[in-house]
Amino acid sequence: MLQKKQYFEDLKNLLISDVSSQTDLHIELGIKKINDQIVSELRSMIAKFFNLKSLNLDLRYSDIDDKRVSEIASGLEECLNLESLALDFRYSSLKDQGLLELVNKLGKLNQLQEFNLNLRYTSFTSQGLSDLGQGLAKCMKIQTLELILESYSQISDVGASNLCSGIINCLNIELSLSLMIDVSSEKNGQKLCNQLAKLINIETFQLDLDLDLKKNKIGHQAALDFGSGISNLTNLQELVLELYNNMISDSGIPHLTSVLAECKQIQVFTIQLDENTILDDGVSHLLSGLKKCTKISSLELNLQGPTRTKQLINNIQHKIKKMLRLVQYQLEINYCHSDYQFFNFDYPDDQNSEEGNDPYYYGDYFDDV
Repeated sequence: MLQKKQYFEDLKNLLISDVSSQTDLHIELGIKKINDQIVSELRSMIAKFFNLKSLNLDLRYSDIDDKRVSEIASGLEECLNLESLALDFRYSSLKDQGLLELVNKLGKLNQLQEFNLNLRYTSFTSQGLSDLGQGLAKCMKIQTLELILESYSQISDVGASNLCSGIINCLNIELSLSLMIDVSSEKNGQKLCNQLAKLINIETFQLDLDLDLKKNKIGHQAALDFGSGISNLTNLQELVLELYNNMISDSGIPHLTSVLAECKQIQVFTIQLDENTILDDGVSHLLSGLKKCTKISSLELNLQGPTRTKQLINNIQHKIKKMLRLVQYQLEINYCHSDYQFFNFDYPDDQNSEEGNDPYYYGDYFDDV
């Protein structure tokens, strides 16, 4: 009999509850004052979860430092049946030593298949990323991996490269990889993409490069590198590229759309390009690339930034609706000098007809804008 997930937002309630037989727990202690005694009690409790298969531990905005993370990790290593683990340490005082202790313990969780780690706005360095990569390399059964990595410290290309070296050793990653990481230079981005290109079996890939506007300013060369790297992931069925607030121009778009020509299995595609410097020619290249994706059923485009003419927007809508398998799409774009326009569209069942017969065609909509 399947057990329901149990939620705890108060450590006292957790300590007096009989959870030794539970298999799915969500412990949310974020935005709470946490001292050494609380961490010790939490560690002892976690170590008793012999049957636990799924744990979500939320400690965001709490007083978690390296010593306390190490103690919690000591409890986690006792959960030998754990298959899914989510750890949220954002806005904590975690640094390299705590991250090292954590990943050393992760290597002992031989059944771990899904891992989610949020380190946004912590203070790890390139050494911490390297240690994380080495730790992940020991988690041979991981299939789904989500890493949100944004540090107050500058991340070198060596740290990012070592992290990705560890990721590619997770040989069973076939389902999903979501990576949010600072790319402080185009050289850094190039090494990252060269490593990720080796994950040839992956089906879902999300890349977010809008973590720190002062650090991530990728442009033409980075677009070329990302396009080249991702195009090797020929089994991709879902691709999310969050590249907003960068310096990609029209010349970078053909390199990104080359991904689409090679990844012929893509069914779900999202690309966020708002607040770049992409003009009408770049939009046209993007649409030409989309024409080659004959299996896309769900499409999301964000092209906010330079204002677009009514004619161009009509053309975008028209070409999108020519995609034979499309079931739904979402378009966010600037029109003239007004605020951006948002269009969300679902085709009814198997309908995808010419505009003359299609009651959902938006071509005439802009005449009234």
